[in-house]
Amino acid sequence: MALGIDAGAGKRKRAVVRCSGDTLQVVRHLNYNGVTDCAAASLVAGGPKGCRYGCLGLGSCVNACPAGAIEIVNNLALVHRELCIGCGKCVAACPRGVIALVDADAEVHVYCNSPAKGAEKRKQCKVACIGCRKCAKYAEDKFTVNGSLASVNYDAEVLPDAEDVENIKCPTGALLTASQHHLIEKNDPAWKKDKK
Repeated sequence: MALGIDAGAGKRKRAVVRCSGDTLQVVRHLNYNGVTDCAAASLVAGGPKGCRYGCLGLGSCVNACPAGAIEIVNNLALVHRELCIGCGKCVAACPRGVIALVDADAEVHVYCNSPAKGAEKRKQCKVACIGCRKCAKYAEDKFTVNGSLASVNYDAEVLPDAEDVENIKCPTGALLTASQHHLIEKNDPAWKKDKK
């Protein structure tokens, strides 16, 4: 694989952080004063956030990225798509499997990684996927639901787009375009107002 291009598959890949649990959206452990490495925090103290499947936001992926494509904003990893080369080093560095390499053309993602039941997830995160199946009912070829977690079918003939997101109206906001997710991570005031 070179520059994110797999000669065998013929499709370019990019990293996506399947989490929206920034400091405004997820329950945080009070007075967390633990280690500041994702792998160590996950093993030793569980990290600063209540969701045990979400992004720890401590930057192991940032340190692993040779292209400088990832930054931490509000304790959440943010991938700059235009810089990502799809090398997969961030995927290997994430102890929780929150980061995935997906089709570089994919614009829509489910920004949640937790397989827990919807009610349990919502106690820890305001923007967790609750497995309501709205996306899969709307476009069963573009989305799948496994238990209480939806995901994009990146092998679909036609990938989901912004119009699909608008029509589905995900009740928690876990289904977003990459640009919408970027705004949330950058602390968009409209998101805070709607989701508090």
